[in-house]
Amino acid sequence: MSCCASRLSLTPEYFSRVAHELEAQQLIAIDRRDIRILDVEKLLGYGAQ
Repeated sequence: MSCCASRLSLTPEYFSRVAHELEAQQLIAIDRRDIRILDVEKLLGYGAQ
């Protein structure tokens, strides 16, 4: 995930924490180097609260 983090100008640790949080909320699924969006609507609203 460090390649994704650097492309987004984030530390790998922060990117990993956010990715795992999104996965726990079933907004994305992570499979090795693949990240699938499971719920676009909820992901768009993520962090808007």
